[in-house]
Amino acid sequence: MIRIAICEDVVSELETIRQMVEKIMADLVKNVEIFAFQSGEDLLCEIEATGNMDILILDVAMNGMNGIETARAVRKFDNEAIIMFISNHDQYCKEMIEVWCVAFLNKPVDETKVRDKLKYIINVRYDHRENFSFKFNRVSYKIPLSEIRYFQSDRRIIHINTTGKGSLCKDYFYYGKMGEVEAALKEADIKFLRVRKSAIVNTQFIETYTAIKVITDINKGFPISRKYKKEVRKYHLAQMENE
Repeated sequence: MIRIAICEDVVSELETIRQMVEKIMADLVKNVEIFAFQSGEDLLCEIEATGNMDILILDVAMNGMNGIETARAVRKFDNEAIIMFISNHDQYCKEMIEVWCVAFLNKPVDETKVRDKLKYIINVRYDHRENFSFKFNRVSYKIPLSEIRYFQSDRRIIHINTTGKGSLCKDYFYYGKMGEVEAALKEADIKFLRVRKSAIVNTQFIETYTAIKVITDINKGFPISRKYKKEVRKYHLAQMENE
């Protein structure tokens, strides 16, 4: 899961950027947790309490601890976070370089530019790093999550269907539990949905949502069980709102 923090002391602008980022990441089909803060101090408190952020979007000119100072504080314990600054002016260029900023966005923030920056970051940093690992007949397998279309179980046998782009074949089978698969995927950057006890689907391959089932790009349909209808419907509505 990708943790994104937005720090902006003007509430209206903070909410606008939050909605913008939420929409963009949903379009990119990424599993994210977005945090919104009105001060650098609040952001640092959250990091101390729950862990480092993956992407930071910081307003340079904030009351109290400004964006540059916040970035310097983060860099004392985190050299991996991706930092983007937003501002009305660019006189802090030297300071931005010192804290390893990857992008500068002028106000008012343009959604197309934010999308381009986030898409680039995702392509470079995240899209190639995640794999699903398992063993079958003493052979170890590692498949990129971006290639996995769905997981389906029949008793103890897990069936993995893939696009076959970089994998050796399209289908894999191994002995396992869907609960363990779901737990592993919840921490992934790519969004997967459990639609029934026996099926978990990569949302980037879902082409059609109905009240009773989802249908993938290869016209494979999965009925949605009562237990998972609420979560699937919630995700689908969020996707529709972001279109």
